[in-house]
Amino acid sequence: MFNWLTDYFTGYDSANADKAAAADSKLQAMNATDYAPGGKFYSPYAADSVAKNRASELATTGGYGQTNQRPQVAQAFTNGLKEGIGNVNSTIGDLVKNFFGLVPWYVWALALVGLFFWLGGAVFLRRQLTKGAA
Repeated sequence: MFNWLTDYFTGYDSANADKAAAADSKLQAMNATDYAPGGKFYSPYAADSVAKNRASELATTGGYGQTNQRPQVAQAFTNGLKEGIGNVNSTIGDLVKNFFGLVPWYVWALALVGLFFWLGGAVFLRRQLTKGAA
């Protein structure tokens, strides 16, 4: 239903997937004639190498075309998004850690006590102590 939206964000192009499938079919047809016995490039080693490369490619990608490329693009988008979010989180975490790590803990504690008194903590304490005494 929302394929157009995910396609927009992931960069998936169905027309390009169809072109890739057509090009792959053409390549397989050429390989079948050129690397077969009597073909332009035939040798037992070359034919075996082409067959192994094709089997490895199909095991890795599942082939070309819309049915195979859409999940691959979505998975690559998800992996990239996770990596990007991880980079941002680690950068922000490193910045915070480095900022607070530059100043020793006791200076932060003194700064908090100073802030407490600057915001009227002395008046608050005096009021609390006079309530308790009365």
